Amino acid sequence: MRSYRYVVVSLIIALSMTPAQGSAGADFDAAARASVVIVSAHLGDRRDAIGAGVAVGRTTYGLRVLTARHVVIDGPVTLWIDRVPYPAEIVRTFAHRDLAIVDAIVPPSVSARTHVVELATEVQPDATDLVVWGEDSRGPREHRASIVDSTFASPADRDAPPLVAIACDACERGDSGGGIFTRDGKLVAILTARFVTHDRRVLAIVGERVDATLYEPLETLAITR
Repeated sequence: MRSYRYVVVSLIIALSMTPAQGSAGADFDAAARASVVIVSAHLGDRRDAIGAGVAVGRTTYGLRVLTARHVVIDGPVTLWIDRVPYPAEIVRTFAHRDLAIVDAIVPPSVSARTHVVELATEVQPDATDLVVWGEDSRGPREHRASIVDSTFASPADRDAPPLVAIACDACERGDSGGGIFTRDGKLVAILTARFVTHDRRVLAIVGERVDATLYEPLETLAITR
């Protein structure tokens, strides 16, 4: 079961993704591909919410991963690398943001070969050469994307900071938590949702921007185990 949720605003909005329709080719930074992992939360009754996450740091015990909050918030969390499960836990969420920091216990050899992504410090508000890299139970997928609105206001939460709205025809449900990257592999945002009205009109495909104010605590956050 892939991540899926509904939010009621002035109308019903489904948070989902459309069927895949292509890929971005082989020129996307190879190291950045190794930063994206599978993240799941066990919901009980043999059901799991499955999405992606992006490795943003290493800890004494393994890896620190940034993902979409709605992927992991409802049950025990597991990180999957090369189809091997590793126990993980949420160490921080953010008010009005669909983001979560997850720490996973990962062997040093696995941590060493998992790329820790860098932050994209300068991205044009109308950037057209972006890549969405997501991974779920069917394997990795790479999609072309461009920014259509760098200050998109969430219709589901008026107090949320601006989102990054992108054009990405191939993004689909299950990509939640995956990274929106520059072509050279720098992280711009975490893919979180597609807003669709009850009559299937697309409002936006959006990501949570990973800016310096969010990124700095990723390295300084105390580990509590």
